[in-house]
Parts: sequence; C-alpha cells; structure tokens
Amino acid sequence: MNFRKTLLCIFLAMVLVFTGCNQSDANTEENVVVDTGKGSITVEVIGETPFEFTNEDARETGPVEITAAQKDKDALLESATYTGILFNDFLDHIGVDKFSVISIEAADGYMQEFELSDISTDGTGLSWAVNGEILDEGSGPVMLVNHGRGPKWWIKQVSKITIIK
Repeated sequence: MNFRKTLLCIFLAMVLVFTGCNQSDANTEENVVVDTGKGSITVEVIGETPFEFTNEDARETGPVEITAAQKDKDALLESATYTGILFNDFLDHIGVDKFSVISIEAADGYMQEFELSDISTDGTGLSWAVNGEILDEGSGPVMLVNHGRGPKWWIKQVSKITIIK
C-alpha cells in the first residue's frame, strides 16, 4: 500500500513539474517573440542609394518600450506605451550621425520635416505596437511617435524617410 502511495506521489509530482515547466516555457517564449508587424520603410539619404528598412532591421536594432503622449494645445493627453525603436537608434543602425533635415512621409502623402531638436528625445521613435497590440491599419504598420508634441509631429503609416546631411 505504501509503495502505491509513493508511486502515485512521484507520478503526481512529475506531472506538476512537467506542467509547470511547460507553462514557464510558454510564458518565456511569448515574451521573447518580437512581432514587428509587417512592411518596410524606404530610406533615402540624399546622395546615396535608397534602401529598405525592414522588420529584420527593426529586430536587430532591438525593440524598446517608448512612453509617449501627444500634446493637445497646452496639455499632454494620456500617455501610452509603444513598442518600437528609438529614432536615435534607427539613425545609428543606418549609419547617420549628422543631418540637417529629415523628412518623414506617410502612405497618404502627408510629410513633415524634422530638425535634430524635433526628434532627438527618448520619447521619439518608430513604433509598430501600442500597449501590447500591433498598430491598426489606420496607424501602422509603423508610426512615428513624438512625445510632448502635437498630432502633426506624429506620423501614421510611415512609408519613407528622407535624410539630408
């Protein structure tokens, strides 16, 4: 009888350990997977050959969480947590350390020009997710977030970045 109880306890312990390990592995795997959404951005550094900044480039650059909020007149709206890459890290990845103007264009043709002071803060980046959810069609696949600035400084559906050195 004691042998059966011991065997049953060992079996239950193995099941619990196996189930617990499996659950832990699933959570770890879920946290490691980086979904950068779909699409790419055309990058043109004036005087050089244009190229595509892809999902793989974004993964290599290393996703970070960016806390940002849009400005509405004199007040900041509620902040959100965006997943993406800091704009300064993007510039490092493509090998640009100095520029005079950067133009960022949306899929619908909207374009905004930025100087260094406009996009050099920690709250500025290229994002593909907000609060853990991939950006919707109206905002993504990639959106420029620019903490503390009004809506015209946030570019939805980024399709092209032109850099003038």
